[in-house]
Amino acid sequence: LLLWPVAATGSWLPVQLMVTENITRFFRPFDHKDPVYTYLLHTPVFLVPWTLVAIAGLWDGRRWERDRRKLWCLFSVLGIFVFFTLSGSRRGYYILPIVPGLTLIAGKAVGDWISRGPVKAKDLLSFVIAVTASAVAAAGLAALAAPFIAPAYRHYSLFLAGPAVMAAGLAALVMLKRGSRPLAATTLFAGVVIMELLVLGAGTSIAERGRTLKAFCNEVRPHVAAADRQRVAVFLGATASLIYYLDVGCIQSVNTPAELRTFGLRNPGGLLIMDVSMMRLFKTHVYLKGLTPILLQKTEKDDDEERFALFRFPEAETPLPPPTN
Repeated sequence: LLLWPVAATGSWLPVQLMVTENITRFFRPFDHKDPVYTYLLHTPVFLVPWTLVAIAGLWDGRRWERDRRKLWCLFSVLGIFVFFTLSGSRRGYYILPIVPGLTLIAGKAVGDWISRGPVKAKDLLSFVIAVTASAVAAAGLAALAAPFIAPAYRHYSLFLAGPAVMAAGLAALVMLKRGSRPLAATTLFAGVVIMELLVLGAGTSIAERGRTLKAFCNEVRPHVAAADRQRVAVFLGATASLIYYLDVGCIQSVNTPAELRTFGLRNPGGLLIMDVSMMRLFKTHVYLKGLTPILLQKTEKDDDEERFALFRFPEAETPLPPPTN
């Protein structure tokens, strides 16, 4: 598998990157050194709104029959959690591979809860389902109230999805009270699906308000499309958001002033996309005086956001100065 990227790219750089990001990072972390308990905090968040159901499912797992599939699911979840906790490099989203296993456990717990039918004694899953349904109803109410409390979050879909989510949560509580577990679970699941679609749709749209990266990429895209792809580069890497919004495929990356100078000499009049804040950080501003700015991303409200710029390399008759570091 390590040889496949070498054959595809003609370079050992992908292999070096995989070794650095997977082996070196595990034993000798160079960044992302979150505390050892970080996954205890992030895992419940990634499972919302099924967090309590998954926890109850893990507790219910002690009563499972000794079946290979069930044991594999339980021990794979435990193994993933231990593996990432032992790693020297930790970051919240690293634990995401644990979510499918915990989702299966939560689903089995709900399935067993439904198959047991209505019982007089209140079991743990009934309480958890009731709490989850109440939380979903509250989320629907919050979505409906958000445009009035915070106008910045106003979106037409909140007026449609909010009442639907709230109604689904309340209906699940009523069905649960009547002892109809299948209907309670189905109604609750429908409410969660609507809520997640709301987050992915309206939530993404609201989050993009005031951001300027998308508009910047829309302006950059025609310049990149009109140029030879081999004559376009990104200096000091690119964020996932930049690549996503550009939507032009793979772009070369140059990571040092020396590589930048070589690229400019080989591609006079070529294009360079760069994070201006990183330019100041690496003190390469003297070398970059030979570049002509074309577009600059507008400043965003969040000072931590990157501010990218598009430059053009000088033509062949204008020699580039040597790198400064």
